[in-house]
Amino acid sequence: MEKYADIQQECRELIDRIPPGGTVPSVRQLMKRFGVSQLVITQLLQEMKERGIIISQVGRGTFKAAADGRRNASRGMVSLLLPDAQSSFTAAIFTEFSRYFSSAGYTLKPHYHNYGIERVTPEMLPAESDALIVYWHWEFDLGTWEHLAKLEYPVVLINSTPQGLGINAVSTDNSLGGAMAAAHFLNNGHKKIAMMLAQPQLGSTIDRREGFVKYLMVNGVQPMIIDCNTRPGESSSARSYEEMIRLGREGAFDYTALFCDSDLGALGVMRACHELGISIPDDLCIIGFDNIPECSFLHPALSSIDQRLGEWAVAAEKIIRECRAESKANRRGHQALIVPELVLRESTRAARAQEMAGQWRHMEGIPLENIAVAP
Repeated sequence: MEKYADIQQECRELIDRIPPGGTVPSVRQLMKRFGVSQLVITQLLQEMKERGIIISQVGRGTFKAAADGRRNASRGMVSLLLPDAQSSFTAAIFTEFSRYFSSAGYTLKPHYHNYGIERVTPEMLPAESDALIVYWHWEFDLGTWEHLAKLEYPVVLINSTPQGLGINAVSTDNSLGGAMAAAHFLNNGHKKIAMMLAQPQLGSTIDRREGFVKYLMVNGVQPMIIDCNTRPGESSSARSYEEMIRLGREGAFDYTALFCDSDLGALGVMRACHELGISIPDDLCIIGFDNIPECSFLHPALSSIDQRLGEWAVAAEKIIRECRAESKANRRGHQALIVPELVLRESTRAARAQEMAGQWRHMEGIPLENIAVAP
């Protein structure tokens, strides 16, 4: 009994160090760590579930519950509005939001809309909900927001942070992400640098381009911009593949580094490079954006800007709580801009860590600690 109490205490301390929504080690991992049987670990975890310290989701794993969401306290139904043109990125959004909101005591329900339409319509909105999160990918429309603002429950936009309009919103700092990609290329000696615009030209894509281009031009490099003219609903992978094949066959591509505004766009580029005999990263280094799960399985594995979707979920839930604490008449726009992370893999040459660290400390607005090297 004394040994069990010691293990129980150590296990609690281990889980206490996990942030809300974080993944709890598997039964097998805990058995190995503490040198005990499966029965002991299973019993420990069951006790923690009953106390609301952890929460299990079938087929996905066990996670740390939010401190104020324990005892399975129901905090209401949150609807998540996503485009019906599902991608790895939107699937990752649902996974991260479902995990965090469940751990915080909410029920999260997805709703889907036609990706090709231009605005939110009343027909899209859930009949019953305690809060609404909208994945925003349209050109911003003030009339649409005025419609959403009339709803009785809090509304939070994700993937966009319109400024100066009192709108609840969460997004990654896309401009900073573009600057991170540019700085990495410069720090590794590239001078012939290009950017592939594979997604439709919306706010997030424009911000990535502006951050990338501005950073390069301040450092005396004029990048080539390749616009695939992709329309909503079209495959960004197919459009970037077609454009790269065209440039390669015409002899119009003579660059050593390429930033793609999405990982799906980078996927098309990499296929084209294989057919054109362009070696990655020896002839061409590539960085994508979004860090979708497939990045690790490409050959070579794709370096990418991670939007840190888990932080989107944390920020969105905080905004919902803040809105609930205010009267509707006094609600003000709450916004969060998440700092991205550059994840380096095989599609870029290895970073010269010491040189890069020395230079990046003096580059305003780009935190050195947000560069990671994936295993």
